[in-house]
Amino acid sequence: MARDALLSPPGSFASFYEMPLILCLVKEPGPMRETSAILINGEPLDDRPASGTSAVPDIRRRRDFGLIMGHALQETGSILGDVAEVIVYNSALSSQQRRNIENYLSAKYGIAIPDANLDTNPERVSENARQHWAFRKPVRPAVPIVKDRKKVHTPIDAFILKKLEEQHIGISPMADPTTLIRRLYFDLIGLPPSPQEVLSFAQDESQNAWERLIDQLLASPHFGERWGRHWLDMAGYVDVTGNDQNAEQTILGPTKWKYRDYVIRAFNGDKPYDRFLMEQIAGDEMVDWRRAEKFTPEILDLLVATGYLRTAIDDTHEVDLNKPSFRYQVLFDTADDATRLLSPGGSVYTHLESRRLAAAQRS
Repeated sequence: MARDALLSPPGSFASFYEMPLILCLVKEPGPMRETSAILINGEPLDDRPASGTSAVPDIRRRRDFGLIMGHALQETGSILGDVAEVIVYNSALSSQQRRNIENYLSAKYGIAIPDANLDTNPERVSENARQHWAFRKPVRPAVPIVKDRKKVHTPIDAFILKKLEEQHIGISPMADPTTLIRRLYFDLIGLPPSPQEVLSFAQDESQNAWERLIDQLLASPHFGERWGRHWLDMAGYVDVTGNDQNAEQTILGPTKWKYRDYVIRAFNGDKPYDRFLMEQIAGDEMVDWRRAEKFTPEILDLLVATGYLRTAIDDTHEVDLNKPSFRYQVLFDTADDATRLLSPGGSVYTHLESRRLAAAQRS
């Protein structure tokens, strides 16, 4: 905030630097000086009058009033940090409406606001919005009746065909056996079928030939290789240590492949997802390996799983790069990758977590 929007002198927000907060600029109709206020985490900043002018009667598009994204300059008296979310309302809100918004953001970002939970009737989701499918209890719908029943092999086919018939469109012709087997092979294991496999499937006239082929490919070790690579890509796994942009200077990690194979085994073994996550984050804490007389395959698997925490780029094996600042960067990247990948939503990387990591890195 700058000029007449500034409620306090430069640097007055210093005590809030690097803290997660909800900043609310309130402007009621009338002169800027008398009708402006700033609330931080639901509380007024102070009782001092604004330092600006009363010449501007109300908010309108102006060149000298804007939001400084990213790291705000201290000279403006702004909050130093990253902007999480900006909500602009082109109308005056009541105190209760403003409080509801603050409570919503408080819950979303995990920022404590005094008495935030005392609001017994928050207007967070309107009655109309509650009709969205995400807020409604799932109900199994009735399978629609279609004209061309011969083309319905599963209930899903009926739903698809019903919509097509409404548009006077039919289902495409059935794919031939050669096309089907190639689609399935590439989708499940990422490899083409051999000519012998194609011929065998094409000549198999049994009713469950398709189902048996699916089970066969799901049981293939190539299934984990095909689908585990997506997790490895998201985790930032590479076979080399450090960067690999120069083929003549790549350094292979002598045991990094063990984590890669762990992920493949997890997919092939249909390991439960929550267990899959826990093993990678804290596999070494899930077993007392320090006092084990012998490292069993189960213990080794849990220890190897934590290789997930060593997927960040690490060049500290180089003498010139083995310095505290580089080592701390590796630790920060590790925490950043873990937070980004494992947050609810998955990929889902909340701004509050990002701010906390950034604050810890700068401190």
